[in-house]
Amino acid sequence: MKNTNFVISVFIALLFIGSVWLSGCTEQQSNEQSNTGGNSNLISAKEAWNNVKDEISNWDSNYRIARVRTFGTSEDDVYARESNWEFYVESSDGKKSTSFTYYVKKGVSKDPDASFGTGRYTFSPDDWIIDSTQAAQIAMDAIHQNKFPDFDGGFQAELYADENNTPYWEIHYSSQSKNGHIYLDKPLQYGMVKINAKAGEVISVTGYTD
Repeated sequence: MKNTNFVISVFIALLFIGSVWLSGCTEQQSNEQSNTGGNSNLISAKEAWNNVKDEISNWDSNYRIARVRTFGTSEDDVYARESNWEFYVESSDGKKSTSFTYYVKKGVSKDPDASFGTGRYTFSPDDWIIDSTQAAQIAMDAIHQNKFPDFDGGFQAELYADENNTPYWEIHYSSQSKNGHIYLDKPLQYGMVKINAKAGEVISVTGYTD
């Protein structure tokens, strides 16, 4: 009888420990989702770059960036995050180019080298200060102040260089597209906010309705 009671006590104790552990895991997962806007599969452009920059440096230590964007369909995330980011880069001598893409679930993928440059303006990664998430917030404020005070939609972010080799964000927005969903019942508000990715200044804001 004593042995039976001991076994039961141990079993109850193990159940208690297990429930506490599961509770902690659930809370941690909830916190992680909260900190990333509810989707841990999406990351900012800078987060992706931090995972791929060493491989790009091994390719050419003085590389230049021509373009940063998502590879495939945009998530239209309110924080301008994506499940992958493509970095179109050029060698320091301008004689070859390639793309490195960081996937949240698969890691880094590299395209074959091209024996020519990108044919685009390029910028130094040192001049890229503003992340896609920061650009999204700047864009949201600019849209509310200059175009649509009630705007509530998603963003697609693309990073380029101007003729002065300064990086800038193109933040494309739409009220009918948000977090991967299309809302045809909403009035269409769309446009683009252009932002200096070095200084964080708004360059231009466009807005249209249909």
